[in-house]
Amino acid sequence: MKKLVPIMVFVLAIALSTGVLASDVEDKMVVNLGIMPYITVDLVDNLDFGQIDFGDNIGFGSRTLSTDMTIKSNDDIVIMFESIGFADMNGESIPLLNKWVQYEIYTGPASSRSDIFDAGGSMKKELKWDGDSHDFTINVHFLRTDDQQIDAREKWQQIRALNYYDVLIVTVSSEL
Repeated sequence: MKKLVPIMVFVLAIALSTGVLASDVEDKMVVNLGIMPYITVDLVDNLDFGQIDFGDNIGFGSRTLSTDMTIKSNDDIVIMFESIGFADMNGESIPLLNKWVQYEIYTGPASSRSDIFDAGGSMKKELKWDGDSHDFTINVHFLRTDDQQIDAREKWQQIRALNYYDVLIVTVSSEL
């Protein structure tokens, strides 16, 4: 038994020292988190010129409607503005109106720049993420230029007195 006591003390000492070492062990865990692109677009559903009367005090002068649009995104974005072009209620295309109506996209005071395209056309913008919202003004012009006004004075009878519509499709996508 005397020989057994030193062996037990030795085993006990090793067990206690292992326990002490185990309390000082350090390990690490990596936590991953992925954020998906998220985009919101705030834009009115409808702009209405009402009835255009070439016999009123504006006559063949310029008319403009404006609206604001706000886009929020957590990534770089591509914005596509596409006009399907003016048509009557039967879906018949009216090319002359497409020449007389233009869309102007104003990107705000930071750039003091606007881009213009005709009804039936399109425009693409690429914006880098900056952690802020992107504010736009969309102007819809009827007979904006002198040439369009002269053309309307000469060809107004070629467009029947009906209601016409166009759809401006705004597609915003992430570059991810």
